[in-house]
Amino acid sequence: MTSADISPSTSGGNVAEATKSTMLRLTDVDTYYGPSQVLRKVSLEVVRGEIVCLLGANAAGKTTTMKTIFDVCEIFPRIKERLKQVAGTMSGGEQQMLAMGRALMSRPKMMCMDEPSMGLSPILVETVFNTILRIRGEGVTIFLVEQNASMALSLADRGYVLQTGKIVLSDSASNLLTNDLVRQAYLGGA
Repeated sequence: MTSADISPSTSGGNVAEATKSTMLRLTDVDTYYGPSQVLRKVSLEVVRGEIVCLLGANAAGKTTTMKTIFDVCEIFPRIKERLKQVAGTMSGGEQQMLAMGRALMSRPKMMCMDEPSMGLSPILVETVFNTILRIRGEGVTIFLVEQNASMALSLADRGYVLQTGKIVLSDSASNLLTNDLVRQAYLGGA
């Protein structure tokens, strides 16, 4: 688990600083492996055009620092392969992974996802939903708006059914999966 700010950004300020473009910034990063804290308040910055090195003895936390920078890449290995690719040229599934990855980099306590499976192939839909479970496993609360009722309810704890702007049902996900109204309207059941 990692906490704090890990972000690419651009420096502001005076004219001299305005030409300086920060490519990577870590601010007060703490990283844990289970209960063991490995990184403590690590802060560093890498500016465009620099060569910046991170030095330390064995077990000082150098590899953990790199893994922390690429936590998102562990969740989305496909994005790691595409780090130099322009986002607009990625497939729909890769763009969805990128959007979730960008959101995760801010270390949210909650994520709201709007139709994360829309337009994706069945295999990518499964990947997205497995990733949502993994994100929840990291302690992030998820609010999911989704048309794929079967998949959404299969991973949700609870659900609401909205019709013409009004909540008409709210129950546990397992109860909604077996509810006649939900089955007929959203799950193709009889």
